[in-house]
Amino acid sequence: MNKNVKLFEFNDLEIWQRGARFFARYDAGAHQVAMREDEISQSEAELAMQGKEAAIKMLFGLQRRLEDAGINPYVPKGGNLLCNCRGIRSQKIFSGWSDFDAFEAKLNNDVVWVGIPVETPYSNVGISEKWYKCLKCQKVWRLVEPDPPFAGLWDEVPSFP
Repeated sequence: MNKNVKLFEFNDLEIWQRGARFFARYDAGAHQVAMREDEISQSEAELAMQGKEAAIKMLFGLQRRLEDAGINPYVPKGGNLLCNCRGIRSQKIFSGWSDFDAFEAKLNNDVVWVGIPVETPYSNVGISEKWYKCLKCQKVWRLVEPDPPFAGLWDEVPSFP
């Protein structure tokens, strides 16, 4: 399983590692928070982790590289704040362990989703649960593993701040 590991944080810039890949997560908005995440090289990650000035230098270099490729780095990926996180899975329950494992792997390998601590579990009976936050819209979702006859659950966390 590829875990998200935050390596560095300065203001609204975070450097994350997922397996052998590195990502810069930053606020690309001017008048509103518009989080964006772009893949960076290991050397860019190492540069950013050298401190404030180096992190800013890396971010400006990343933005320049994106612009040179014809990508506007000042808007979230997808071009707006609209999100389709509800459409990532058509069913709330799982057909079995292979279905659950495949979906969990999909979440863990998608840079739009980041795991966050569980605040209020779905159940108090020892069922394993993880929460994921969508970086596009900031909604929080729970992933509860199957415990037969319970089929597991993927659902938005209600009333999450």
